[in-house]
Amino acid sequence: MIGPIFLRGDLVHRFKEYLASTEYHCVIHNGVANINCTQKKLEFKELNDVFNTFINSDYPIICKSGSKSKIPFWDYHIAVNRSRYDKELVVTELLIREPKEHNLINAVLMAFYILINEKYKYERLVVPIKMNEIIGYEDIEIHSKNEMTTLFKKIV
Repeated sequence: MIGPIFLRGDLVHRFKEYLASTEYHCVIHNGVANINCTQKKLEFKELNDVFNTFINSDYPIICKSGSKSKIPFWDYHIAVNRSRYDKELVVTELLIREPKEHNLINAVLMAFYILINEKYKYERLVVPIKMNEIIGYEDIEIHSKNEMTTLFKKIV
């Protein structure tokens, strides 16, 4: 079983070891998008920078595989921080594997459904990438402008 969890405790060291040995697209780093990045293993300095940003973020969400899986972590991981605006979150790190577009959408939706709800009291998720490919989610309102996308919980 694959599931999203917050990167905490015993998983921190295992996650860093896995990142050091696995190729990822670093699509968003420190809140800046690089949609044309290539999938690669992160160099030592970049690995430490990405990893530190992840563990120091407000909501470091990783996709973990089940205990019987040979692969400990899955194809997308996202770090989200509180914005300077009330009830708003911003994606600051996004690591994905191929298929790139599919996993980008999955990661953003994962963060959205975990954090934009009554439990956490947030209403918006801002992604520094223009995303027009999210269709079929009637409960999400999507606004793309310039190179930013904001996802809202629709009010019914």
